[in-house]
Amino acid sequence: MCAHQDELRSDLPPSPSHPLPPPTHSLIISLYKYHSSPFSLIRVHHSYPLSLSFSEDPTPFHSELPFFSPSYRSMASHIVGYPRMGPKRELKFALESFWDGKSSAEDLQTVAADLRSSIWKQMAAAGIKYIPSNTFSYYDQVLDTTTMIGAVPPRYNWNGGEIGFDTYFSMARGNASVPAMEMTKWFDTNYHYIVPELGPEVKFTYASHKAVNEYKEAKALGVDTVPVFVGPVSYLLLSKPAKGVEKTFDLLSLLDKILPIYKEVIAELKEAGATWIQFDEATLVKDLEAHQLQAFTKAYADLESACSGLNVLVATYFADIPADAFKTLTTLPGVAGYTFDLVRGEQTLDLIKTSFPSGKYLFAGVVDGRNIWANDLAASLKVLESLEAIVGKDKLVVSTSSSLQHTAVDLVNETKLDDEIKSWLAFAAQKVVEVGALAKALAGQKDEAFFAANAAALASRKCSPRVTNEAVQKAAAALRGSDHRRATNVSARLDAQQKKLNLPILPTTTIGSFPQTIELRRVRREYKAKKISEEEYIKAIKEEIFKVVQLQEELDIDVLVHGEPERNDMVEYFGEQLSGFAFTANGWVQSYGSRCVKPPIIYGDVSRPKAMTVFWSTMAQEMTKRPMKGMLTGPVTILNWSFVRNDQPRFETCYQIALAIKDEVEDLEKAGITVIQIDEAALREGLPLRKAEHAFYLDWAVHSFRITNVGVQDTTQIHTHMCYSNFNDIIHSIINMDADVITIENSRSDEKLLSVFREGVKYGAGIGPGVYDIHSPRIPSTEEIHDRINKMLAVLETNILWVNPDCGLKTRKYAEVKPALENMVAAAKKLRAALANSPTPTLYIYPPSSTLQFVSSIPFFYPPSRKIQIHLIRNFHFLTFSQMLSMASHIVGYPRMGPKRELKFALESFWDGKSSAEDLQTVAADLRSSIWKQMAAAGIKYIPSNTFSYYDQVLDTTTMIGAVPPRYNWNGGEIGFDTYFSMARGNASVPAMEMTKWFDTNYHYIVPELGPEVKFTYASHKAVNEYKEAKALGVDTVPVFVGPVSYLLLSKPAKGVEKTFDLLSLLDKILPIYKEVIAELKEAGATWIQFDEATLVKDLEAHQLQAFTKAYADLESACSGLNVLVATYFADVPADAFKTLTTLPGVAGYTFDLVRGEQTLDLIKTSFPSGKYLFAGVVDGRNIWANDLAASLKVLESLEAVVGKDKLVVSTSSSLQHTAVDLVNETKLDDEIKSWLAFAAQKVVEVGALAKALVGQKDEAFFAANAAAQASRKCSPRVTNESVQKAAAALRGSDHRRATNVSARLDAQQKKLNLPILPTTTIGSFPQTIELRRVRREYKAKKISEEEYIKAIKEEIFKVVQLQEELDIDVLVHGEPERNDMVEYFGEQLSGFAFTANGWVQSYGSRCVKPPIIYGDVSRPKAMTVFWSSMAQEMTKRPMKGMLTGPVTILNWSFVRNDQPRFETCYQIALAIKDEVEDLEKAGITVIQIDEAALREGLPLRKAEHAFYLDWAVHSFRITNVGVQDTTQIHTHMCYSNFNDIIHSIINMDADVITIENSRSDEKLLSVFREGVKYGAGIGPGVYDIHSPRIPSTEEIHDRINKMLAVLETNILWVNPDCGLKTRKYAEVKPALENMVAAAKKLRAALAK
Repeated sequence: MCAHQDELRSDLPPSPSHPLPPPTHSLIISLYKYHSSPFSLIRVHHSYPLSLSFSEDPTPFHSELPFFSPSYRSMASHIVGYPRMGPKRELKFALESFWDGKSSAEDLQTVAADLRSSIWKQMAAAGIKYIPSNTFSYYDQVLDTTTMIGAVPPRYNWNGGEIGFDTYFSMARGNASVPAMEMTKWFDTNYHYIVPELGPEVKFTYASHKAVNEYKEAKALGVDTVPVFVGPVSYLLLSKPAKGVEKTFDLLSLLDKILPIYKEVIAELKEAGATWIQFDEATLVKDLEAHQLQAFTKAYADLESACSGLNVLVATYFADIPADAFKTLTTLPGVAGYTFDLVRGEQTLDLIKTSFPSGKYLFAGVVDGRNIWANDLAASLKVLESLEAIVGKDKLVVSTSSSLQHTAVDLVNETKLDDEIKSWLAFAAQKVVEVGALAKALAGQKDEAFFAANAAALASRKCSPRVTNEAVQKAAAALRGSDHRRATNVSARLDAQQKKLNLPILPTTTIGSFPQTIELRRVRREYKAKKISEEEYIKAIKEEIFKVVQLQEELDIDVLVHGEPERNDMVEYFGEQLSGFAFTANGWVQSYGSRCVKPPIIYGDVSRPKAMTVFWSTMAQEMTKRPMKGMLTGPVTILNWSFVRNDQPRFETCYQIALAIKDEVEDLEKAGITVIQIDEAALREGLPLRKAEHAFYLDWAVHSFRITNVGVQDTTQIHTHMCYSNFNDIIHSIINMDADVITIENSRSDEKLLSVFREGVKYGAGIGPGVYDIHSPRIPSTEEIHDRINKMLAVLETNILWVNPDCGLKTRKYAEVKPALENMVAAAKKLRAALANSPTPTLYIYPPSSTLQFVSSIPFFYPPSRKIQIHLIRNFHFLTFSQMLSMASHIVGYPRMGPKRELKFALESFWDGKSSAEDLQTVAADLRSSIWKQMAAAGIKYIPSNTFSYYDQVLDTTTMIGAVPPRYNWNGGEIGFDTYFSMARGNASVPAMEMTKWFDTNYHYIVPELGPEVKFTYASHKAVNEYKEAKALGVDTVPVFVGPVSYLLLSKPAKGVEKTFDLLSLLDKILPIYKEVIAELKEAGATWIQFDEATLVKDLEAHQLQAFTKAYADLESACSGLNVLVATYFADVPADAFKTLTTLPGVAGYTFDLVRGEQTLDLIKTSFPSGKYLFAGVVDGRNIWANDLAASLKVLESLEAVVGKDKLVVSTSSSLQHTAVDLVNETKLDDEIKSWLAFAAQKVVEVGALAKALVGQKDEAFFAANAAAQASRKCSPRVTNESVQKAAAALRGSDHRRATNVSARLDAQQKKLNLPILPTTTIGSFPQTIELRRVRREYKAKKISEEEYIKAIKEEIFKVVQLQEELDIDVLVHGEPERNDMVEYFGEQLSGFAFTANGWVQSYGSRCVKPPIIYGDVSRPKAMTVFWSSMAQEMTKRPMKGMLTGPVTILNWSFVRNDQPRFETCYQIALAIKDEVEDLEKAGITVIQIDEAALREGLPLRKAEHAFYLDWAVHSFRITNVGVQDTTQIHTHMCYSNFNDIIHSIINMDADVITIENSRSDEKLLSVFREGVKYGAGIGPGVYDIHSPRIPSTEEIHDRINKMLAVLETNILWVNPDCGLKTRKYAEVKPALENMVAAAKKLRAALAK
């Protein structure tokens, strides 16, 4: 008998890291040696089905009984895939032993079979129902698919038959005679796959039966599995055209050739008894084009009959699935179920909730397959329960978010890991248990103890003091919103470095690591185990470094490395020396083939306690006189190759790491290291899968890199390295990293990298594209490397090219490394000799300027070994100062309303019949005259005309080309005010044209209605008349037009025209009108003409870009003799659009927004065409902050070096119409705040001052005053409120959502409110009479008392309430008589806001807004609306809406501070509005409307930035009302945009009711519901357009509501106008609302019957 007895009780709580299975689970009991007795006796107090594991430490012996509970096994659970290397890397060692010839193929197969068996049995024992097979691989699952379909490239000499190890591993690793296939990153992971090489000549054949064999193998063990395949469409999309095949070859054309192989495999699996099959189509989460999505439908339609009798599961993972891909996926023929990543897929969750098809299985990936944190079981269960209500109990399966191959294998092996940290983790084995526990809980058998232990571990992590370091958080937070860049440009730095380093041309180097021998690994292992002393360890490492240095000197390498012998891994080495990191003993994850990495775990805030590399780097430098690189891993790579904490945004962790690396860089520099390499191998790998998220990631990733080296001297050369990804699409971000030298993978990927330089990208820093592939044992010849360098020299300058391998040499052997490097150095020397014999370049110098111009293509940075022949040109003509100044400045456009809104009042007087057309024209002419004269006086050369408008510049273009919709009964001739204003505003008989937002501004334009029947004609001579008008005043202007292509892209098909009509097909019809106008302008003496083609900043398709080339080629001859300027603004110009724009025929110059265009700046510096004018938009046209003149001048000087002094023009970033007019009118604005601002008039002066400074006439006093104002703003105490910042910062990374779902809330609200079906309401405001405005104005001027003011406002509220009750409206509003503007009203009551007296900005027509200025942190000192809302509620028994403006709208309709990210300001506003919501609720207001009219307006112009914006914008809204009761009904309102593309984000706002503009936009909104989007909350699409004076009839509204009922449920539909009624008159409002209520009642009666 045993001396000791222990009892294992079912009521003992399990450890989160070693969870005990539940009573119905298969219990695994391990018996360990216990003191002196051989085993402990464990007495079991439950009838557990047993699987016993006897273990004597340290070597376990397993004896397993594969029994499990049938009831638990049947619970719906699934694992996408599992790690294949084994818990102790058994497969790695077996592979390397086989490759080294130390073991046989049979030995390797035995190890593999044992691993597969243990994995299947483990999952079966855990009760997993859907267990995967065919996820095991000897190298890579994509390569397995390539072998399955026999797609072996010819160079491997495969002769058919079953593919064996020889061919398989030659494809993966290369062999002595041929290189390996390309390897690249698997999506955004650190796993790599072998890229298939395909083409039309490939003969596909069934050549590997691995999938079927593994299915049978599992079945023989009693485990029925789900065979998993890379889906056929994703396989092709992940492939590349083979060598010799056109790069444009359509890989999807091979679908018909590979599907027969898939069918053969399917047939064999069916015969073997398979019931499920899984196709991984992960490419569905990427941005796919329509034809690519169609390929999925085609493929699965083709496979449908072959899969008959099988359940087909299609799996996606790693990201949200786009709405169009979701629709494609969920309608695939013959598919039974879908797997979604719900860890990284919040928007996918919304799609499932609104659009999941009935009768299908949902495999819900709630357990994270890519990180090692324990699942929040309670939160996951909540999600699963909400999904169960949608798909049904029998159709919901609990799954992992992706394959678990991206996590470590088993936490049980981590015996030395800190217990607290261990309790926070779950590796693959534990995640299998989590999946099982969730499945069990869903089935009603929740293991309370297991869930409680999980909750306790999560709580421990949240409050653990080891996680948080306030000093680190503060330092990292200070980095946000700022830019870190070395002070001197790279060209000057390279000059300084060359003087110090004296390197030859084509300098040679290696990437960092040298081979890690068995002996070296033994030394490190023994030192770690304390088997050797520190002195012995240092001695051994020093000897290894000396050997590496000596070898490099023998090889004559120019810049050396120390070989990194002290490092086990390039990330782990640093993580071990940084705080906030934890490490595992066996947490290995496969990277590629047998290569495994052991990612550190970042659990807390990161800092550097002491230097990490200085000791070894200085030791190595002392061994040689050649430069020795200090070797560091960059912050983004450390982040992307670690298991990162998931309790704060990734960028915050990255900034913390960047600061730690910055300290190390500075210490290396102090220690005399002159070349420092900061590897960012994983920068591209972290790029999100969707373009919508690229810009945000690249911004903080590049910023993080720059932080690391911002403080070093010009003579310190900063290198970086990147590998194994396609970098072409982020080349401009790589340039923006501002490294001195970049070494980058190139050779294995068919030198794809070089293509970007062939396409004209200019790269000014040093660059070393890899000359040979280090992941293959093959040794490249000197000739091969010579040829490769020659290819590089065809596209890169000699002086910037470095020669180096693709990557570090750690995984190779010295027998491979030495000859390869010998050949590399020999090739470089051979080319140097050839270059030394080339002709002497000639340099021409034009005195007295120091500017150098080269006649040859030899750049100025030229090796000192070469001679330069210099010619001095003596008779060179220079322009005078006045000439320089007069050609150096430009304004894109100017506000048209006037400094005191003169045009507004003139327009409204004319519309009201109080003044004549002549009166209106006189006011307009005076305004134009004053604007032109003001600019001329400021020395502006390029002054715009035709930017003035009576309503809108797009409408002006519509009138110019005579595109008047037939309903306005225009009979030809010059279009007058009657027709013009009818189009803009409607009239008594017909509605206005649609109005929508102008890009992402608060300005609105009138949308042209076009079609094939429109007869275009020259119908408005406004542009020519205004040019002549200015000329008569002595001002030569640049006439400005909406460009012809942008005009069409901003239009819509007219009513009755197919929605798919190609508007660009009208180009040939409108260009003749443009030519007529151009001809008249030329005749009038114009020398320049400006076309605003702002749509070039949007995501355009190839055919749209081609339309620009076509248009300007057609206009070229008409524009002969004119200088054509094409203007873009509001955002970065994408690289493809930049290329199109800068190659347009007949164009002399381009205007770019360089305030919002950092990437455009990079494009200009690398790809700007010579001889063209650059109009550099450095003065912000969209905000009111004074320009940082010193910073702008620096940018301009760098651009001058690119385009030339005579081709650079200082400009505004966009038209100034989006700013206030003149700061001089703000006599009451606080002086300090005023000093920080610049309105349109001041911005004109800023442009002039910068132009003057560029020509050497800098106004030092003006610049000094500007610098003082900038400094004052930066340090002013009124800007910062630490408690507000802390509260807002706490919101990041968390989710705020009401606890109860909307359906249950609506039920609770209806019980309280008792509303009829089709409830009626209005949006908020009622007409603002002249008397009401007078009252507010007099109260503000203190001409009436507070009592008089309250009395007047109360009377107005009573009138509005009484009117609504008379009209029988169901949910009332108080009319907002106390408010001048829906944003300004709130801003006046919040801290951090400032206000102007005349800071008006045009919104549309005569409508102006006066945006508040957010200058500091925002908070709410006291309640803002409770007084008025409570007063109104006391006047009625009907529900009275509390009316608030939402945080996103307040943000987007204000002039926002530019010294911190917009989302931080938005979170601050959200917290203030949250306080107000809670106070309204306490005051008894049961319906609260939080208007987000501007949510869509703030959507960035590029899809690449949508997701990030929508995430924080929606989050901000949800913050405002997260704490209210279920019975409090939250409304929101949106207007005047197309919302269809963000409908899922609108749903995600989780409002109870949304009222939304619909009627003026031809009811576009309804189309989204016709297409199947499910909406469960209340919704009120507007039933009539309030921006027109026209009164809609009851019948018209009745018909509109009927259309809504065709696509929306009766019980959720509300009836309301499009928008607030503030701009209308009571004479229009009352009858319109009467008709609206009558229509609703008529429909209620019909529905009641």
